[in-house]
Amino acid sequence: MRLDDLHRLMDEAPVFSLAKLRVERGHVPALYTRLKAFPEVAAVHVMTLLYQGFQESIAGMIQFFTWILIGFAVAIAAAVIYNSARVTLSDRGGELASLRVLGFSQGTAWGLLFSEVAGPVFLALIPGAGLGLFLSWLSSRLVHTEQFQFPLRVSGETFALSVLVLTGTLAAMGLWLWRAVRQLNLVEALKTHE
Repeated sequence: MRLDDLHRLMDEAPVFSLAKLRVERGHVPALYTRLKAFPEVAAVHVMTLLYQGFQESIAGMIQFFTWILIGFAVAIAAAVIYNSARVTLSDRGGELASLRVLGFSQGTAWGLLFSEVAGPVFLALIPGAGLGLFLSWLSSRLVHTEQFQFPLRVSGETFALSVLVLTGTLAAMGLWLWRAVRQLNLVEALKTHE
């Protein structure tokens, strides 16, 4: 059926509710301006601009939450490493002070203490990365709906950032341990315990 016959049959003026146009990129701004000038045109949408705006807003939101999660990761890693360092220093403080009295350098005592704290942290990197990858995959599957799909894309930069965060936290704890080893009470270590 011809469009004119349809309008006459429906007793309507020639009205369109939607028009999809394919326009060359260079002509989009001029056509947009021209269509917006017509009072009969209620709305003009450029799909590429809508899609680009959607992607930018989603990317900004994901980046914002990524930094929040990095903050939580740093706080949790710092708390776990700090707790481990405190327990190790409490257990080994007398032994480390005895080593200092016997002539070992502060660096040697610190190295023994730091390796005892850092060893499990570095051993946990690979299983932690695998667990993080699995949890990311699981969350992307749980969010997957007909309207939204968030594909899982994990790059080497993601793992490098996690190692960098953990190593930075460990380095800060290493500085704290250096200070703690320097302040060990050597006189207390010389006293014999019964």
